[in-house]
Amino acid sequence: MRIHRLKLNDFGPHKEFEAGFDHPVIGILGQNGSGKSMLLQAISFALRGELNDPLETYIRDRGVNFEELDFTEDTRPKKAVVELDFEIHGQLGKVTRTITPASSSRKLLWDNREFTGALEVDSLLAEI
Repeated sequence: MRIHRLKLNDFGPHKEFEAGFDHPVIGILGQNGSGKSMLLQAISFALRGELNDPLETYIRDRGVNFEELDFTEDTRPKKAVVELDFEIHGQLGKVTRTITPASSSRKLLWDNREFTGALEVDSLLAEI
């Protein structure tokens, strides 16, 4: 499998992040705590649908005490989105996973079809 693009919205520390992976070797550099490991967790989440911690901890700034910062619940991100474009054996696919504080959803575009059922998406991705 070759990953072509990773796009994050409000996932972990990343408000907006998008990167293309057009070269065979990619390096990720940054200071401690800048979100390098979270990029790898996002790729794993996109492909496997599993996270190590409760869902809401992956939504950007959910752990911040907004009362101290003069923000309200309405200004906090309500969801996080991970999109991953990939290719395998010349066939292109795209998986999108969305997290809300209470649940997650998924969508897989593969073989010119769209799949949204949890078991269906996870099963297809395991086969791929």
